[in-house]
Amino acid sequence: MKLMHVYGFFCYFAYAVIIPLAACGWHFKNGNGLDFGRIFVFAALYSLISWGGVLSMLYLPYFFGLYQIRGPELVFALFFGWAYLWVASLPCFVLYGLFLFVRRWRKKARRRAV
Repeated sequence: MKLMHVYGFFCYFAYAVIIPLAACGWHFKNGNGLDFGRIFVFAALYSLISWGGVLSMLYLPYFFGLYQIRGPELVFALFFGWAYLWVASLPCFVLYGLFLFVRRWRKKARRRAV
């Protein structure tokens, strides 16, 4: 396996698993007391990480001479690179939301039973 294949697999794994789970773990650790300012900063940083990651996935192979960047790919990455991580994180965020919902529901059910 070539180094750039490993790099690509790592980036895909990071986008689909590591970064979304880290974001969910950060939210779980810090609780639900997130105000609008913190949510806005989180969304901005998450989008910036996504945009930087997508551009680095395009430019790193280009700098090593393994890949030639075409115009449409670069334009799409520049304008919509922020959305890649959000789309890849949706399944993780939905499962985390279901986990929180079930957890709250079970707490309420226990309080009613006592």
